[in-house]
Amino acid sequence: MRHAVSNEGKRVFFSTGETEDSKLYVRDTATGETLRLDKASGAEPTGSDAVFQSANATGTRVFFTDSHRLTATSTSEEIEGEEAAEQDLYVCDIVVEAGKLACKLTNLTAEVKAANESAGVQGVPGVSDDGSTVYYVANGALAGGAGKGQCVTRGLTEETEESEGLLPILN
Repeated sequence: MRHAVSNEGKRVFFSTGETEDSKLYVRDTATGETLRLDKASGAEPTGSDAVFQSANATGTRVFFTDSHRLTATSTSEEIEGEEAAEQDLYVCDIVVEAGKLACKLTNLTAEVKAANESAGVQGVPGVSDDGSTVYYVANGALAGGAGKGQCVTRGLTEETEESEGLLPILN
């Protein structure tokens, strides 16, 4: 796991529970505060199968996958005959609000999927040290004009505005 502990050791990311009901947390070792990262936006925590993928070097931005609908724009949906739903990729920007840790949750696969298709994120092979770029593998066509044999990179700004580009994969 890349950056499960921030470079300075201030933030530690960990999961609890079984695979079908795992929950993702961050512990701030300086303040002793623990925050659950995978709860649905604006709702009480629901079921989760969050999987930590990576974080930036400072521990202020964490990337994880989950098949539960954590945002209104989630593409996750149950697939008939399958044990688990397809995974969406989320980024949580960890900020301090009113003296407490808070998670600004964004679904990175929300609006780039093809019509009637879930994202199906399989993993995150890389994240830049500052968290501005994430590389991920998915079953779905996640960008306009994307298809098999292409890799999509997502550049993220401080406000998690998205930009995308297609890179051909050489065989």
